[in-house]
Parts: sequence; structure tokens; C-alpha cells
Amino acid sequence: MKKYLFILFPLCFWGVLFSACQSDDESSPALEDDYKPMLTPGKAWYVSQGKVFQGTTPSDPYWIRVGKDTVLFGEKCVEIIQERTKRYIPRNYIALEKDRKIYYVEVEKDSGNPIFYLMWDFSLQVGDKVPECDMYRNCYCLDIDTIEINGEQYRRLVIGRDKDHILNYWVEGIGPDDWGATLCYKTPYMSAGVPNREVVGCYINDECIFTWDDYRKEATNTTNTVSALDGHK
Repeated sequence: MKKYLFILFPLCFWGVLFSACQSDDESSPALEDDYKPMLTPGKAWYVSQGKVFQGTTPSDPYWIRVGKDTVLFGEKCVEIIQERTKRYIPRNYIALEKDRKIYYVEVEKDSGNPIFYLMWDFSLQVGDKVPECDMYRNCYCLDIDTIEINGEQYRRLVIGRDKDHILNYWVEGIGPDDWGATLCYKTPYMSAGVPNREVVGCYINDECIFTWDDYRKEATNTTNTVSALDGHK
């Protein structure tokens, strides 16, 4: 009898330990596990250089595409390709997506060191202040909700001064509704005189998966905390 108990005890111990570890893994997923990356292969954005309204024709539209992967200073980056338009010559650049943030990457001429300029931050939580820049002054993440498009759920950040002054929507896995509204003035979308780079549609391998109207679709759920920021006016 003692012999059987001696064998059974360690088996029970390891069984309990395995169950506990498995339970912890299931209940506490890593932050990045449910994150939808924005800069994925085959993705492209059809962008208007003027305001987009339902049923209107985009103004001097062009494409922004995710190009080839490249490693820069040990970081896995991607090339962003902006096609030629009637007004502007094409301008490609390097971008990095890391820790739920999108960076514009530039190499300093004198030192050769990389400079990472923050473009969008999908790690913001409700109530967080958006970093100050020309496009965003006294702005906050007003709300985080979920929208469902073609059976796919997307996490959406509502950016603005208060609930009556919503400026932009940032959708995880898709990007901003306006590529001109970045946290970084260094990007090629901040040209004087044409402040808007509104997204007509987001595509994967030439198939439209998201439209301008989808950015504004009614949420399936929300944090319902917009009103908590009314004091930030």
C-alpha cells in the first residue's frame, strides 16, 4: 500500500502543477496575443487628398502600400510605398510596428543613427492624453470599443478633445481614418496645403476589407467612458 501511495503522490503533484500553469496561461494571455497588426503583407490603403463624404468622388486619390520587409538596426521593419499622384512624386519610407505602436524610421545624416518618430499609438488606454503635436493638441483617447466588419471584429480607438469634438478613429489592424493625422510631422503626409489623407478603403491583396464608412460604424461594445473626459475641454 505504501508503495502505491509513493508513486501516486508525485503524479498528483505534477498534475496539479500542470493544471495551475495551464489555467494561468489561459486566463492571462500576453498583451500582443489579441493585437491585430497594421503593417502586414499585401495590405494597401486607397487614400483621398481631400475630405471623404459618402457618395462623393475621392480627390486626387492614390495608394499607400506595404512593401518588402527590411531589417534596420536590428529591428524588423517594412517599406511603405506611396504611389505617384498628379501633385506629388512617389515617396517611399521605412516604418516599424512594435509594442502596438507605428513608427516612421529615419537615419540621421551626421551620426548614421536611427530616429524613430511615433506615428500612431494603439497601446493608449481610455483617458490617456495623446502626445502633443501639430495635429493633436489637448487630445485624449476618449473611448475604446469594438466594431464588426464582414464578420471580423476590430478594436477601435476614438481620438479627440471631448465627446463633441472627435477628430479621428484609429482601428487596430487597419490604421487611422486619416493618414495625414499622425503624431509625427516628419512623415510625407504632412505637406502644407493638403492636410487630409482620408482613407477611402483598406485592402488586402486587392480585396477591400474596410471602408471610410466602417470607421464610423456603431460599436458592438464600448467602454462607455467618453463622458468621464468631459472635463478635458
